[in-house]
Amino acid sequence: METTSYACPVCGTVHQHQSERYRNHLCFACADRARCVAHDCQVVGFNTSLSGGFVACHDGRQDDTCEQVTGEGTVTVDGAEFVMREARFGGIVVHPVVDPSWS
Repeated sequence: METTSYACPVCGTVHQHQSERYRNHLCFACADRARCVAHDCQVVGFNTSLSGGFVACHDGRQDDTCEQVTGEGTVTVDGAEFVMREARFGGIVVHPVVDPSWS
C-alpha cells in the first residue's frame, strides 16, 4: 500500500500514513491531549463495536461517557478547537474543525 507524508496540525511532526482521507488529522501524541470542552478534562474516543459506532469517555474510562464529545465531537488540544469522530472504516480521528479532506 502506498504511503504519504503529512504534518500534524498541532506539533508539525511529519508522519507516514496510508490514507489521503486523513491527511490533516492529529498525530497520536497530540490526539492523546484532547480535552472535553464542557468539562475541561481529558477525553478519549472509542469504537462501540466492530461494525462501527463512536463514544467518547472522560479520562479514558469507558464507564464515564462524555455526552458532549460523543454528540458534537468538539474537543480542544493545547487550547485550539478540533473534532473527534469515528474514522470511515473504524478507529478514531481528531482533525481541525474545518478540514477539506472530509468533503
